[in-house]
Amino acid sequence: MNAIAKKHQKLIEFCDLLDNFHSPVFFLNFVFSTLLLCMVGFQSVTGKNMFMGDYFKYALYGSSLLTQLLVLCWNGDKIIQLSSETATALYSSNWESDVYDKEHKTLTNDLRFMILRSQKPIRITASKFSVLSCQTFTKVSLTLLILPT
Repeated sequence: MNAIAKKHQKLIEFCDLLDNFHSPVFFLNFVFSTLLLCMVGFQSVTGKNMFMGDYFKYALYGSSLLTQLLVLCWNGDKIIQLSSETATALYSSNWESDVYDKEHKTLTNDLRFMILRSQKPIRITASKFSVLSCQTFTKVSLTLLILPT
């Protein structure tokens, strides 16, 4: 169980490193994709004398931008879900039965700290501006649908 505690700590450190390293890239990707989606929506709504092919081109470009945002947000949401499930799995492991056993006291303390740390989900952010999650993707998508109207 000690190896699991160490692996858990390394996974948390890895996610923090991932967030610190890729956060500016995620932020730029998020901002530019959103701006481009706004421009594509504006162009398709206000464009005059456009052919059907132009609408198809804008729809294809907009869907590729939305797919790019979805991939970022989906993976961020998966990290949040899995880290949230860790606390439940640890608590269900019958950790409290060994509280009075002196041999397992350090193990029990490690499990307590893991449960305590797991209650705060790991999150990947876009430069601490926004958490990458399906909820964020939904907000951005709905905002982009409402803006042209």
